Amino acid sequence: MGSALQDGSGSHTNYPLAQCYFSQPVYNQMMRILLLLLIPFCIFGQKSVSVSNVSQNVTSQISVFSGPGSAGTIEEMTGKAFTPFGKNNFIAIASNKVYWFKISVQNPTSSPAEWVLECKDNGIEYVNFYVPDSKGSYRVMRQGPGQTPKKNALFIEYPHASISLAPHTSQTIYIQLTGARTLICQLLLHPTEKYSQKVLNDNLRFGLVGGALMIRLFYVFLLAVFAVKKPNFRVYVIYLFAGFLAYTGLHNTLGGFLTPDPGTAIKINTLSNHFKYLAYLVFALYVLPIRQFSPLVRYVLYVGIVLNLIVGGLIYIDYQWYWTKLSMELSVYFWPPIIVLLIFSKYKKLYVDWYYAIPYVVATTNYVFVRMISIGWFGGSIQQ
Repeated sequence: MGSALQDGSGSHTNYPLAQCYFSQPVYNQMMRILLLLLIPFCIFGQKSVSVSNVSQNVTSQISVFSGPGSAGTIEEMTGKAFTPFGKNNFIAIASNKVYWFKISVQNPTSSPAEWVLECKDNGIEYVNFYVPDSKGSYRVMRQGPGQTPKKNALFIEYPHASISLAPHTSQTIYIQLTGARTLICQLLLHPTEKYSQKVLNDNLRFGLVGGALMIRLFYVFLLAVFAVKKPNFRVYVIYLFAGFLAYTGLHNTLGGFLTPDPGTAIKINTLSNHFKYLAYLVFALYVLPIRQFSPLVRYVLYVGIVLNLIVGGLIYIDYQWYWTKLSMELSVYFWPPIIVLLIFSKYKKLYVDWYYAIPYVVATTNYVFVRMISIGWFGGSIQQ
């Protein structure tokens, strides 16, 4: 059926196709209802959001410099050629490089603005914010777990700097980042009045997850002591304990809880993740039907355990980026063979206690995947 209908006078009148099936009054009523339904979507779609009243990820708006001369002063950095970044996540593999961010912040409103610029990354150790002052120079705000002891060891707060802008003005801010661990960073801009709530939410999430892990750990510890005497279960409890320590170390809380010294705290936080790799190797000796494999398999796992202990000692004695990177690489390289052995055991119908093996595989794969990102196997915008 066409969309042109012929009226009584013999001329053709163009009507929408729907009018072929509905009378004119019914069709008009349907159009009114449809319009009423669309009004809310039109209103919400036209709502604009200003940078002055919401938190935003501004990583894509930074420019980056890490070439020769990156260890220079702020006065030297202002004359360097920075490269626009354009991505939402900054990933830099562990190295001895110094990274500089440059970002311009503008207050387009007619009122003074107070913002907080936050560098969100658990791996950052030293962060210096250079913010312009009224004298045409820069004031430096030193942040990061390597140089700023926490007021509360169990409190999570990422490196940040306060920014004040007069109406219709802008500032160019420089940020210097260094450390021996991989950086997986986002630069976030928060209105000052919303920053406190954001920090509270971060700590609430950390507390909920950490509390749940502690309750589970306490429960299985009681079972291991009083009820379940199997060696597999007791090693599983040790594996869970290593996972809990790795979680708290990842959020830079374990080290600060054990010592007030920032340098030692960083080493403890790094080692907590390093020794989870040791725990998964030890647990593999109990999960796998190790006696039914060639002795070579057992010896390879023993070599991995010895390497872990050696590298862990080197990290503590000589904390350098190449030891932390080696730690991450070893934890990744030993995992695929264990997965292959589990699959082989299933195929050959060898005995595997899957009540332990399944949670072991899920938890360790998640840990190894994060380490893969940290050594550059996955993830975008990676700086070598």
